[in-house]
Amino acid sequence: MDFSRRDFLGAMALATLRIGASGETKFASIQPPANPIAAAEDEDYWAMVRESFEFSPDLVMFNHAGLSPTPKAVRLREVELAARANTGPSYVVWRTQRAALKEIRQKVADLLDTPAEQTALMMNATHGLQTIISGLKMQPGDEILTTSQDYPRTFSAMEQRERREGIRSRIIPISAFAEPDEIITKIVAALTERTKLVVVCRITYISGLIFPIQRLQAELSRRKIPLFVDGAHSLGVEDDRLSTLGVPLYCSCFHKWLNGPLGTGVLTVRPNLIPEIWPLQPADQSLDPFIEKFENVGSEPHARLLSLATAIDFHHHIGWEAKASRLEYLRRRWVAEAQEIPGVTVLGGADQKTTRLVGLIQVKGKSHLEVIRSFWEKARIHTTSMQPPEFTATRISPNIFTSPAEIDLLIRTLRSIAQEA
Repeated sequence: MDFSRRDFLGAMALATLRIGASGETKFASIQPPANPIAAAEDEDYWAMVRESFEFSPDLVMFNHAGLSPTPKAVRLREVELAARANTGPSYVVWRTQRAALKEIRQKVADLLDTPAEQTALMMNATHGLQTIISGLKMQPGDEILTTSQDYPRTFSAMEQRERREGIRSRIIPISAFAEPDEIITKIVAALTERTKLVVVCRITYISGLIFPIQRLQAELSRRKIPLFVDGAHSLGVEDDRLSTLGVPLYCSCFHKWLNGPLGTGVLTVRPNLIPEIWPLQPADQSLDPFIEKFENVGSEPHARLLSLATAIDFHHHIGWEAKASRLEYLRRRWVAEAQEIPGVTVLGGADQKTTRLVGLIQVKGKSHLEVIRSFWEKARIHTTSMQPPEFTATRISPNIFTSPAEIDLLIRTLRSIAQEA
């Protein structure tokens, strides 16, 4: 009898993952590109990819670096799993869907090429960031170091520890278009014997600046200082295998370039550091050496995390190299046209080799907020602003499925905005 019951529960957990398999394979008709680099300009191919997504008829998105949509198959999978949970929440959520998360954790671990025992499922990258920054055991006077190009939530977490515990928060000024040598030199020069953690982005949200992670990890490893990498803007478009990066601490979200469900993320921690980090929410002492303590948040819906399996399948189907090549092609295309418009400045220029994914523009005679408002009022184009200490600008970020017609509309509208100014 006991065996039959366990067998039944196991089958239910597996069924939770398999329900809606037909929806998961709707994108299978899209043949992966034979040459990811050459595929960047194949508009017929990307038009087929575009059919996997849903769009508003009165909205043109050029802020995909903020949030990206999920493929239809992922959204349908999440809805289906949520509906299934609602048929018997205490049983379905706690007994079957929670058990199925083990397979999702393994799938995420495989994506990052790291053991599942070092992988925690998070709500987003911020959840992972604040877990490590707030939880790593330190003494008053110890230091956490980051750069001026990092994410505001990083700063707020560091500043809270400073106010609460006397942990020093150090922010090193770095240019939005810094060369790798400058990044390494400035960070290494700022290290002291009290530096207990260094936090950096793999790719920054402001300008898409690429950090030399492996070089930085080598420098910090010699000094026995853990490096914590925020991969929110690299996962899905860079080789973020932790076996390659070699960093002890890593977090990311799936709702940007991997096109996963909103509210999904990951945190990875090497085993020797797990006992040295308090979870954001209290966990039993018995969990001290285990990664699961960071997931201990009480009752929560599992549909979004379970549907992540479909998003990862979609990602693998396209391939990160093809996605990265497509995004770089689109960036160079619109930047090349934009910088020919009188009165428009593209910060960093068209030939930047230290940045990815996004571009920053300024229009002479208009503030960044006026540019954003004009894009919206003239063509229902949604953009956003960047306001680091050294400048203000409008950030433009297409996605893999952005069409030539949308790029043309962006440029026509930008030309009209510049002529008005």
